[in-house]
Amino acid sequence: MAELQFLTQTGKLTYNPTYLEKYSDWEKFRYVMGPTQKFIDKYLEYFSSRESHTEFAERKNITPNPAYAKSLLLELRNNIYKCMCEITRIGGPETYSKAIVGLNGGVDRQNSSMNYFIGMTLLTELLAMGRVGVFVDRPSNPLYTRLDDKKSVPYIYMYTAEHILNWTHGDYGELTAILLRDKIPEINTDGLQTGYIYNYRLLQLTDNGVTVNILDANGLTISTAVLNLPAIPFAIAELSDSLLELTANYQIALLNIESSDISYTLRSNFPFYTEQFVPQARHFSNQNNSDGQGDSTDSHDGSPTGDRAIGNNRGRLYAKGLERPGFINPSSEPLNASMSKQGDIKATMRNLMHMSLANLEPVRASADSKNADNMGMSAGLSYIGLELERLETTIGQLWSNYSRSEYPAIKYPEEYDLRTMEERLAESDSLKKMINLPSMTYQKRVAEKIIHTLMHNQVSQADLDTMLTEIQASKGIAIDPEVLRLDVEAGLVDKKTASDIRLYPEGSAEIAKEEHIDDLKAIAIAQSPNMGAAASLDDPPRGADPQDTRLSNEDKKDPTAISGRKPVRGKGKSTGDQS
Repeated sequence: MAELQFLTQTGKLTYNPTYLEKYSDWEKFRYVMGPTQKFIDKYLEYFSSRESHTEFAERKNITPNPAYAKSLLLELRNNIYKCMCEITRIGGPETYSKAIVGLNGGVDRQNSSMNYFIGMTLLTELLAMGRVGVFVDRPSNPLYTRLDDKKSVPYIYMYTAEHILNWTHGDYGELTAILLRDKIPEINTDGLQTGYIYNYRLLQLTDNGVTVNILDANGLTISTAVLNLPAIPFAIAELSDSLLELTANYQIALLNIESSDISYTLRSNFPFYTEQFVPQARHFSNQNNSDGQGDSTDSHDGSPTGDRAIGNNRGRLYAKGLERPGFINPSSEPLNASMSKQGDIKATMRNLMHMSLANLEPVRASADSKNADNMGMSAGLSYIGLELERLETTIGQLWSNYSRSEYPAIKYPEEYDLRTMEERLAESDSLKKMINLPSMTYQKRVAEKIIHTLMHNQVSQADLDTMLTEIQASKGIAIDPEVLRLDVEAGLVDKKTASDIRLYPEGSAEIAKEEHIDDLKAIAIAQSPNMGAAASLDDPPRGADPQDTRLSNEDKKDPTAISGRKPVRGKGKSTGDQS
């Protein structure tokens, strides 16, 4: 078993070589994802040496943080988070089953479900920094009885990349030693927090369990304990690269460009007055003005130095042979070019973010990842999902180690869809046009594709399976109800089958038929007042032979044949009627 040597001869703590290599990048990524003002204070640059400190401070006060790289990363995070409803978690200890849904304090003793903890806390850290850790802890007290110990529920909390200082893995990928930095609130005598102090936690896997040493900033041991566990209760999730690897510097450049544009818009985007003068003589306009007032020209070369009363209703004299004075508008071309460049930078950042996602792969690839498609952004999200699945599986096992219970089974979605709902609707519309081919199997497969396109990642896997089962049980695929109605009227399909295709309740066709007959009877009674209230469609017409209710072809054409009466023409108003 490899042993971690964290103390030097001077007694100071040491760091893993990978930690030292990536720390500067982690610092940059932390500023990109952090508060706005800290990012501006860190990366906003002077225009040039001619910009004074006062001008720079004024410009900083009006400079916004573009935060475009951050927004792109959060967009990808949300695409993963909305798929987390499809995660299945089966088995494990009872405390774990309750905690993952937020019961009994949740997974973090703050009533958080596992989906919330991973999606809202851990996932952002993993995507931004490329590395994150989770400690599976359990309250302990030397005065606990064995019964109390069983009631002690484990919980988890996160370690950021900067606080995982050193680590060593064994031959099978298991942690054999790890050094963590703990940020502990410093509380005064009034119970109020005044700051933070740092302690260090060294965990080593031994034959007798896990040895835990708490150290101070000088590497001196504060306390030691031994956990009766088969593995160090710490899980690490790691990606090959941070998603900010290629976009962080672009956000810094975008910050300075936008700051320049806003400063130009506020200070320089207004017209200014120009006027020629003769240096060898006093200024001509000092003699007369349209308003009777002159200008002061106190400079030794004769140039005007005083304020001018100029405006829309004020004129000026100018010497013969000189150009007419006037206002000059600053060109908008530099600002337009800068804004166009900003658009190019944002498009480049989006492409680079997607490229980083497409090139991702878990550092410790599992067997499932070897079968995954390694092309496109969807595959990149699948890789992240596989790493999260491995992390949560490890968390479940470490949780179960405290109670010596069976391990839970964790399964994450295999596919992640980045398309918007508008894009999904467009694809489903195109699929609907392809469904009318004379093959029931083909139609059902296309219908399943439409369901998957619209509902995948929108509903739970159980609901999605129910939809697909209903399609398989359907007697026909009718996308357009109007087409089905015309088929019934044309006699191409019976009403019961049409009712089944429309997924109406069993027996709806028979009930509808009876109601239709009742409607026809009511109509016949309303249109035949001499038949009486007790008449029905089964009664022979009045005046007809009860033994022969058949009608001739001519009678069938005559709408009065049933009642035996001819309609009486209403008395119309005639032009020749004088009475």
